[in-house]
Amino acid sequence: MTSRVAIAMLAHRISKRNASRDIARLIDYASNGFEFQTRQNAMNALKRLNIVDERVVAHAVQAVLSTNNRLAGVASGLCEYWLQQTRAKRLFRDYVMGKQWEPWQRDIVMKLVGERNEPRRRR
Repeated sequence: MTSRVAIAMLAHRISKRNASRDIARLIDYASNGFEFQTRQNAMNALKRLNIVDERVVAHAVQAVLSTNNRLAGVASGLCEYWLQQTRAKRLFRDYVMGKQWEPWQRDIVMKLVGERNEPRRRR
């Protein structure tokens, strides 16, 4: 069974009964253990189902930092969508602020979550 079909089946089952095992498997498909098209399909399904948690945030940010521009582009768009939600925005900020980043990564993730890279000045 192709990953696209597996993802579609998982998404359908989740929409009907919201089983945590199916959700965990769908989130796993978004991880860097899978090739980029599988990850893209999984992230799009997660968006349609409005599923975002710490694992989804980690996979999405990792995808944004990917050298594969097609994956990074899709992941950026999905992150922008999720960052419009208050709860998801908190998850993204907590994840980004809780990690050590290389300077090039920090530039990307700070721009993603809308944080400035320089220290804040007092007025």
